[in-house]
Amino acid sequence: MKLVVLGSGALLLIGVVGVALLFLLLPFQYQWFQRRWNQQAVQHYELETMWASGMSRGHVLAEVRDNRIVAGVDLDTGQPLNPNKPLAASAYVSIDNLFLIIRKQYRPATSWRSQLARYDRGLALKLDPCAAPLPNISYDAEFGYPTSINYQASPCMLPFNGANLFLTIARFRPLP
Repeated sequence: MKLVVLGSGALLLIGVVGVALLFLLLPFQYQWFQRRWNQQAVQHYELETMWASGMSRGHVLAEVRDNRIVAGVDLDTGQPLNPNKPLAASAYVSIDNLFLIIRKQYRPATSWRSQLARYDRGLALKLDPCAAPLPNISYDAEFGYPTSINYQASPCMLPFNGANLFLTIARFRPLP
């Protein structure tokens, strides 16, 4: 009986430590990949990206130099992108800008209840139903850039406010 209680206590402790590590390390994963991206020092690249955020949607193939679109094509219309005209695409083709967006999505909540609720929808229903879940992000292992971002803002926010973001980078190629 004593062994069962000790074993159960040990399993509980291991579970609590594991969950605590997950809570502590998950939000900092993007920083590791951002450092990897910065170490690559890629300033000129071509990428194909698709996004939907609020009322903004797009699918472009863009050439980016120093975080600015220098050439590209809107793959939905076949029209060339005008690098001199501000575009919604400019927010979603700069890898550095994507890391800024991710940092905002990982910003800590205002209370511990809300922060805990961000990790699990079941907890959110009990602790803070308006807590925005943490984003689901995949990264490229070689370069460190985000290959997909799936972020849903607080369920209490109005729809189409631009806070949700679904983005995929389908193709990436560094350029000289």
